[in-house]
Amino acid sequence: MSSSKSDILLNSAKKLYSSLNTGECISLLEHLITLDPHNREAHIQLAYAYCRTDDYVKGRDELVWVWMPVFGNQIGILDPSKKLAGLRILISSDAGLGDCIMFSRFLKLLDGRNCDITLQVPDPLIRLMRHSNIANSVISSNDSLPSYDIRVPMHNLMSALITEPKDPVVSNSNYLITDASDRDYFNSCLSRSGRRKVGLCWRGNPSLPDDNKRSVSLELIQSLTCDDDELISLVPGTALDIGRTMHWFQFKDIAETAALIVNLDYVITVDTMIAHLSGALGIPTLVLNRFNGCWRWSESGDKNYWYDSIDILRQESNFYWPINRSNYE
Repeated sequence: MSSSKSDILLNSAKKLYSSLNTGECISLLEHLITLDPHNREAHIQLAYAYCRTDDYVKGRDELVWVWMPVFGNQIGILDPSKKLAGLRILISSDAGLGDCIMFSRFLKLLDGRNCDITLQVPDPLIRLMRHSNIANSVISSNDSLPSYDIRVPMHNLMSALITEPKDPVVSNSNYLITDASDRDYFNSCLSRSGRRKVGLCWRGNPSLPDDNKRSVSLELIQSLTCDDDELISLVPGTALDIGRTMHWFQFKDIAETAALIVNLDYVITVDTMIAHLSGALGIPTLVLNRFNGCWRWSESGDKNYWYDSIDILRQESNFYWPINRSNYE
């Protein structure tokens, strides 16, 4: 098949995906792959489309195409039939902080298989992952690679283990553990008023592509709170005058952010690392998901496939939020 025809079909599929016509997108990509079976970009786009529709059985095996040129086909490389006793397994973070938190749940499936697991993560996550006891050792993504027998990037974990997010072993929240002294410190910083404590995160990293589509104003996210809520900023920085009292903190790492979140009753956040962190800690959370948002938040409805404690508020079109505060009080 000519590359020009492949490109035309692929671009058409991407347009269908971005307009939320995911079923048509899947049909077109499946057709394209029958004509051009080694089209890596088509396989990756198909992975996102399957996952958006919560078809993770198909989606996980397409996701391996993200790293196919480096690691080859890793489908089933860690599945339960494989003998891993005595092997050194290196699991490497391969995307953002939120992805690392989301995919780290799958390390629980390696419990009891007598292998030595090293988890490689960005520096801000090291202490939280060590406290969570999900690997034998946790190292920095900036460290030299240790010796290993099998290395798996996090996006390949589902296919390598032949699993998906609703696997009973990994489907529950509360798989991260915070430091007790950190929890006590942040608890002492908050009032004993008995009011609902609500954490707010209204923006992500402004250097990332399309961040302006996911980030919102503080005023907008504040409008989803009740007048007597105790507000806590989950965005590090200097206090802003918002007409209401709000607690502001600086965090030395994500373990501290997590320790604050477990002291809260509710979190309202845009699609950032905070959404994954709050969901993984099992805190009731509302995620404001932009139009044509990330595949992990499903295609429609107010629920998602990854975190039981998270509800979704979806944009109906770019930059339009269907906000009715009474629904979230």
